[in-house]
Amino acid sequence: MRIGWFFVAWVAFVMSACGGGGDMQTCIANQTVACLCLDGSAGLQQCNAEGTAFTTACQCSGATDTTTTDTTTDPDDTTGTDATDTGETCTPGEPAACALESWLEKALGGCKDLAGAILQHADLQDADLKCANLQGASLLGANLTGATLEGAILTNAYLTYTNLEDANLEGAILTNANLFFANLEDADLTNADLTNAVLAATNLEGAILTNANLTGATLEGA
Repeated sequence: MRIGWFFVAWVAFVMSACGGGGDMQTCIANQTVACLCLDGSAGLQQCNAEGTAFTTACQCSGATDTTTTDTTTDPDDTTGTDATDTGETCTPGEPAACALESWLEKALGGCKDLAGAILQHADLQDADLKCANLQGASLLGANLTGATLEGAILTNAYLTYTNLEDANLEGAILTNANLFFANLEDADLTNADLTNAVLAATNLEGAILTNANLTGATLEGA
């Protein structure tokens, strides 16, 4: 009889533990984290304010996110404009270029998925890297003079001694990036996110920093 009572009490405890805990914590609230794309590349997705779910599907470089794009067509539209056109905010990239052998060939060929790329001392002058994913990439001593890096993801990128003179970094994400002794003379960093970036001894002469986020950035000697 006592055994039966304990069994009933145990079942009631398990059911209450499973059903009364509220929403399960899935991710860290408001944090952007890395995710895996269908082609094996790295993407990003945003956690909601409660930490219970992600607000978007995995955002992958060089691909159209069909989960968020409105593909409806206005039957009265006679201009022939596709409703999936998202404007000129980001260039789509060249997926075929990502199959090239070296990181330099990929970058120059138009591949946007360059996370973890090894491009030390690479000559990328005037390169089009708009919206490229360069998260964790090593660009030590690289020449990016006049390069277009608008909207590029450079989180945790290694940009020590990198030449970014006259580069377009408008809206780029440079959180935790290392720009020690980098040259950003006349570079456009409008709306760039430089949270916790290392800018010690960085040349910022003539750089445009309008609305740039420098929270926690190291600026000694800059």
